[in-house]
Amino acid sequence: MTTSGGGAVGAVARSAVWRWLGSICRRVSLRLAARVHGASFTPLSTLSRVAAPTRSDLAMLKLVGSARFRPLRNVWMLEELGVKYVHDPARPRSDAARAVNPFGKVPTLVDGDVDGEVVLYESAAINTYLGDKFRGSEAPGEVLVPPAGTALRGRYDQLVCMIISEVDAQGLWMHRKHASEVAQYIGELNPAATEVARRHTASTMRVVATELGDGPYLLGEKFSAADILLVHCMNWAESIGWGQWLDSDDAPMVKLREYAERCRARPAYARAKALP
Repeated sequence: MTTSGGGAVGAVARSAVWRWLGSICRRVSLRLAARVHGASFTPLSTLSRVAAPTRSDLAMLKLVGSARFRPLRNVWMLEELGVKYVHDPARPRSDAARAVNPFGKVPTLVDGDVDGEVVLYESAAINTYLGDKFRGSEAPGEVLVPPAGTALRGRYDQLVCMIISEVDAQGLWMHRKHASEVAQYIGELNPAATEVARRHTASTMRVVATELGDGPYLLGEKFSAADILLVHCMNWAESIGWGQWLDSDDAPMVKLREYAERCRARPAYARAKALP
């Protein structure tokens, strides 16, 4: 289990508690010294005004799931935001995955920094939640998830739903179920279904290429969580031999290839890819 953004949860908690106790001890020491030496001292009643560590001091985000799978989308998002989190590189259907996800899949986000604790286990929902919660934590000038109720948020939601349903679920996941090494456990070998899914993915990516328009990213000039989702799907397609459409010399595919390279050049992507 690894931690990003400033140390493990236990270390953060201990640090906050020790700072609080240290403040109290210093005040008590002054009171005792005053009794011995007759000096003035701070009334004991002021100890009640020493701030105890808050939940935000003690709690952190925990992302469960190996970055070799869909959780890459979420660790990339967390790295872009620059917030503290703990990463547990659990594999699908492991005990750690089953403990927080009723499907035994990854990723799962556990946010203990809110009353009642929030547990989310859909990668796109996790990133939208993080973008809303930590808006303003991004690099200057960036907004990874547009504010709710805006036209840009409407476009963002549409792109995310399209990528999840058309590229991930109807395309890439079909390969996972019907052609991968785990097909016997989660589906069955089905070459015909796999080929249909492959062609569907290729045609969908051509539509996606037109969504880039004249800007460098899906939302125009600004990089967003929608780009994280799409680039991860492109990585997935290439890893299973479905990336031939990127080799085309026609303008939309050239633009899509350049777009992917631009996104992969981001420092947060490199940090996320280095995680287990």
